[in-house]
Amino acid sequence: MPKRRIVTPLLYLFLLIALGAMAYIGYAKYVTLRSHLTLAQSHLKNVAQLTPYLLERFREREFLGTLERELEQGETHLRRVEEETGPFRPAIAIMSLLPVIGPDMQGAPHLLQAALEGVAAARLTVAGLTPAALLLAQKPLRLFQDEEFPKEIVAALQQRDAAFREAKGRLDRGIASYQQVEAVPLSPFLAPSRSLLEQFLPRLQKATATARLAPRLADELLGLSQQRKYLVLAQNSWELRATGGFIAGVWLVTVDRGKIIQMDFQDSATVDDPYRANSPPPEALFKYMYAGQWIFRDANWSPDFPTAAQVAENLYYQGQGVKVDGVLAVDQEALLDILKVLGPIYLSGYGEVSAENFIDRLLQSFSTSPPEPPPSGRPIPPHKLLMKALGEGILYRLGKDLTIKEEVELLQTLERSFTEKHLLISTHNEELKGLLQDNSWDGGLRPSRGDYFLVVDSNVGYSKINPNIQQAIDYSVALDERGGARGRVAITYRNTSTQEVIRCVQVRERPTQYEEKLEGCYWDYARLYVPQGSQLVRATYIPLPAGSLLSAKGGGDALNEVTVGPGEKDKEMFGNFFTLQPGEEKEIAFEYQLPKEAFLSRQRPTYLLDVQKQPGTLSIPLRVTVTLPRGWTVVRARPAPTRLAEGKIEFQGALTTDQSFQLVLTPP
Repeated sequence: MPKRRIVTPLLYLFLLIALGAMAYIGYAKYVTLRSHLTLAQSHLKNVAQLTPYLLERFREREFLGTLERELEQGETHLRRVEEETGPFRPAIAIMSLLPVIGPDMQGAPHLLQAALEGVAAARLTVAGLTPAALLLAQKPLRLFQDEEFPKEIVAALQQRDAAFREAKGRLDRGIASYQQVEAVPLSPFLAPSRSLLEQFLPRLQKATATARLAPRLADELLGLSQQRKYLVLAQNSWELRATGGFIAGVWLVTVDRGKIIQMDFQDSATVDDPYRANSPPPEALFKYMYAGQWIFRDANWSPDFPTAAQVAENLYYQGQGVKVDGVLAVDQEALLDILKVLGPIYLSGYGEVSAENFIDRLLQSFSTSPPEPPPSGRPIPPHKLLMKALGEGILYRLGKDLTIKEEVELLQTLERSFTEKHLLISTHNEELKGLLQDNSWDGGLRPSRGDYFLVVDSNVGYSKINPNIQQAIDYSVALDERGGARGRVAITYRNTSTQEVIRCVQVRERPTQYEEKLEGCYWDYARLYVPQGSQLVRATYIPLPAGSLLSAKGGGDALNEVTVGPGEKDKEMFGNFFTLQPGEEKEIAFEYQLPKEAFLSRQRPTYLLDVQKQPGTLSIPLRVTVTLPRGWTVVRARPAPTRLAEGKIEFQGALTTDQSFQLVLTPP
């Protein structure tokens, strides 16, 4: 038999054995990978089941240990998957070019990396919080009473800052990996993993940022390192202003090593020095309210709270000669939420005050005599004395032992008040300032990542009518294939008050009853902030209201042209002044051309929209409609649209907090 005839079958046999061996190895790898993925999934499901109980049980050593072990095990098995698939990365890269399975092959490594980084960040965050949590388990936390214990808690968190920083770095890498597959059309097998990461990573990012922010904020506000002075602005959102409401009063609070050593309340009308002229007011404040100079109670005209806080500091120093280290602002909604947790609180002269009766007490106090002799100088009005007593009562209550349930609910309430912008803070501490901005707790105008708008209403009618004003915001934007866009913001206002009015008159005279301030005509200076470079195309024409202060100047409707500028930060501003009678509904709209460079990129066409909420407002209905260029399609939308028609995407929701929208697009 010729030698060649023997060799050829041997070669075929060798090839068959090799293919069989490769198949066996491939199958063995598959079994191993599947085992590790199943175990990782099991541990992460356990973490998901434990997470809802985190705030309630974070003081329990056993609970924290279990949570950390589950995260460690999940990370270990994900790491094994990474190791097992390492040798096949080149083959996976080649297979990503194939039809059908290509998108999954492209997305799987990025999803794995995002999951690994996210789980590692969660483990580091839990490990960093554990020492402080165990300290809290030893005894209750008494704010503004105990000097050493808060310092121990803060020190425990600060000592773990390296873990929080590492967690942030891992999260940044994980989010970057996730973004690589954000627009990839994954199969039903992998798509749920992407959706899970989409929910998990931002929440974890927020938790880690809060863990870094909390000790610095506590150190600053409690004066643990050195004595601090703060202004606390009492903002009345019933008379809405740019940063949450008319400044009715102000506390000067001095803290030193965890204790309040001074807390003085002052009517905002008495802050300014009557013998010293302040600087001229903003042009619109002068134009629509005849404000001759800029006084303390109007300090928050800018919608950027750090800017408004600096104005308040300067005016307070000019009037009272006191410099401070920062400014906080609080409105009724934040106080009501705190009362829900800590109340009822007994106040001398008022009895028990709770979330249920606070508004009634406030209305009653307007027409009653002061519950205590007025201080020297100009007396504080009774309703402001109630605010003074309530602030002092809340701080006194915080100095008492809180139950675990109360501590948990209070933390949740404060976080919600910051997020919904009923509580704002500005500080001189540069590091803390940056962390507050990252968490959107500073009330500042947010940097524009793409498209953006903020509606700002300022009640200029000397009334408290905003609880009777209903609003809805409708935004429509049309994108074009060259990257340009035209937007239209329409705000619908309805005055639900029932008081009969012959005609609207913008007057300073004060009604005899507080309830009368809640009724009547609404006078509003509405501003719209949009990305820098936007050009106004048209806006709703509003004839000059006959009963306005501005009409007394003469000159007719020309005085009430739509305002364009000045803008702030990286924003343009358009404004409109109008009045609304009881029972009347009116739409105020602005249409404008957006700057081209702000939106669609050639590498991965993406439309981003940030809608910022005005502080002091509650939940405003919001509708966003995006019209695409002809032939373009949506690869991915976040959040999920409420309606998706050909070439048009619609979102409906509520502006309770800042909202973000993202569309990943594909051209024809």
